[in-house]
Amino acid sequence: MEHEVDEARAERVRQTRMTYLLVLAAVAALGLIAIALLTLRLKAVSRGAGPSPAAVETVEAVRTSVPITLSENAAVAPTPETAVMPQQVGWVQAIEVKPGQRVKSGDVVARIQPLDESAAQMADAYQMAQQSLSAARDELSTAENAAAAGESAAGAAQTRLTQAEADLAAARNAHKESQTELTRVSQMLQRQEAELQRNQNLLQQGAISRQELDQVKAARDQAAAERDQARAALEDAQSRTQAAEGEVGAARQALDQAQARVSDARAQVQAARAKVRSQAAAAQQAKSRLSAARRSEQPVELTAPTDGVVSAVPAKVGTLVTPAMAVVQIKRPDVAVVTFQTSEPQAAALKPGLPASVRAVGKAKGLPGRVTAVSPTTDKARNVRLEVADRDKTLNPGSRVTAEVMLGKLSAVAVPRSAVLYSKQGPEVWVAADGVAHIRRVTAARSAGAAVPVTAGLRPGEHIIVRANRPLKDGMPVRESRG
Repeated sequence: MEHEVDEARAERVRQTRMTYLLVLAAVAALGLIAIALLTLRLKAVSRGAGPSPAAVETVEAVRTSVPITLSENAAVAPTPETAVMPQQVGWVQAIEVKPGQRVKSGDVVARIQPLDESAAQMADAYQMAQQSLSAARDELSTAENAAAAGESAAGAAQTRLTQAEADLAAARNAHKESQTELTRVSQMLQRQEAELQRNQNLLQQGAISRQELDQVKAARDQAAAERDQARAALEDAQSRTQAAEGEVGAARQALDQAQARVSDARAQVQAARAKVRSQAAAAQQAKSRLSAARRSEQPVELTAPTDGVVSAVPAKVGTLVTPAMAVVQIKRPDVAVVTFQTSEPQAAALKPGLPASVRAVGKAKGLPGRVTAVSPTTDKARNVRLEVADRDKTLNPGSRVTAEVMLGKLSAVAVPRSAVLYSKQGPEVWVAADGVAHIRRVTAARSAGAAVPVTAGLRPGEHIIVRANRPLKDGMPVRESRG
């Protein structure tokens, strides 16, 4: 009986112990689950601890036809004048107008007494001599301009050669430094390889830990990366050296050609000066023969070719005039002349006949006009002349205005002007893609409109950032809203 009681008591003890062990196991499992949940929570908090995306406003880049304009500060020149000239040689018999007088088209402004046939022949000879002298002087001016331009080009070529030689020396020095750096990092990599092999043996012997071996491997990998960077730098230096050598050769050739042109131009100047002296002497002889010519025939009336105001009367009664000489000058009050200077690269696209617009200070609307002349200057610039319709006389001679010339249209990706940034490297825009902002260098054409034509660096459909709620960095997360 007592034996059965002992067995029952022992069974209850075993069950109690089993229950206790099960409770302990359950508590341990719950603890592990809590630790795992806490770890996941901490990781989630850590991932969400970074900066929130920047709020940006974007527009879609679109391909369009963008007007290309040249905008320059300009000045209003004196009002243009029309010269009234005779159609044949003769003596001024009468002047019928005076400066400041208003005339209409067809009004008589002067009367000319033609010369007889022999005198007219002498006058023709004199006129031809004058034209030859004028042509010789133009040739001299052209030759002198060519000589000046040649000397300027030679100076620029010499500067280019000097710079090219300096760039070549710098490239060769960079190549030498890159070669030295590659040798150094290659030797360092060899030492790291040997150190890695030694530590692998020590690990097998149990002399070092796996962590210590990993540190040696990391050092070896770093050395290998530096070796690869040094190789790339050496290849880049070699490429720059070759390019610099080519530029030196081209610069030397350009200098030789420029010096040859200067020599030719100087010879042309000497020849043109001799021709001017010869033609001047011939013109003086023709003038002397013409002075003895007698008068004949009936007077001829000269009439105003347009409405306007008489601005000057260069001829006097009794003066001998030819078809190349102005007797009376008439201003056109409804036309203004505007001039400005621009650089040679920009002037290359300019030509007479291009439409233009001129806007006075404080005026929102411009006056229509057109390019009438593009002429060279002595300082590598170009003078541009516009004629503008100004019936209300809003443009005063000497005042400053803004002139815009329409050069044409360009098919390009158009982006808002406010989205284009200009750094030392050139124009740049911010592009949003997959929730990330990236800075993009682009090639932009010149335009005065609200949109900037981008000819390279962007594709239609890309999202251009035009506004952000804080300064952007390349790779920064962004949240877009469409403008």
